[in-house]
Amino acid sequence: MRAPFVSSQGSVTAAPLRVVRVEDEAGNVGFGESPEDARLDLEGRRTGNPAWRLLGADAAPAVEVNATIATADAAGAGREAAGARAAGFRCLKVKVGLGDDLARLEAVRSAVGDEVAIRIDANGAWSVKQAVQSLRALAPIGIECCEEPCSGIDAIQRVAGEVPVPVAIDETAGAPGALERRVCAAACLKLARCGGIAHLCEAARRARASGYELYLASMLDGPLGIAAALHAAAVVQPDRACGLATLGLFADRADPLPARDGRIAVPRGPGLGDGLLEWYALDPLLEKV
Repeated sequence: MRAPFVSSQGSVTAAPLRVVRVEDEAGNVGFGESPEDARLDLEGRRTGNPAWRLLGADAAPAVEVNATIATADAAGAGREAAGARAAGFRCLKVKVGLGDDLARLEAVRSAVGDEVAIRIDANGAWSVKQAVQSLRALAPIGIECCEEPCSGIDAIQRVAGEVPVPVAIDETAGAPGALERRVCAAACLKLARCGGIAHLCEAARRARASGYELYLASMLDGPLGIAAALHAAAVVQPDRACGLATLGLFADRADPLPARDGRIAVPRGPGLGDGLLEWYALDPLLEKV
């Protein structure tokens, strides 16, 4: 990572990534960060269609995204927030459960003013009691929503019923039955956790039927994973800004899918898109088509 990525779960300095290569009998090749996505990439390259069209979408507009602030100190968080606002982001996600959350969020709000939405993510760090106390204290800052204030379907439902801040499930979205009944305002779905595009789209269908608002996010995926999520967004049609602007967090690599004015365009080309594989610096034998 370009800098330590700090959350209530610890500090991340490197992220392992997997690239899957699939080849058919005719020699057509597809790549992805899961076998399911590599097969979709293969079909797109074989037929000349982008993945979003194969998924049944009529169009693939640019996806509204948030910037992620994962700096542990207030001054650093304020500087990152100011940079994100200058870059055109209209929503920021700030990691909480790190210590003095109030000071960090006040610094972020001061840096961006009232027109930028602030989302917070506790990564399940709080108990129900702590979550209720924290969210009531932080609410005056203006919080768009809080992801995963605590862990578990019942616990999150209790918190959501007692605080003035909208709540979203994130890690808990993968728990059995979490998408079959609405326990809070929104659900954050992640491609890697769902196991690929088709599974994510099915999870989104179930969550919509239960009444959740939806948005997508990255688990520090590489560009093939981010591209797959962007194609999936054409089907899911997220209600809130998505946490997909994470490629800039990696060191020594140019971002092939940069946000422009707070949005990321779906990559051009067949399958998942062109110009993504070079980012991984793979063995040339693996890349050979």
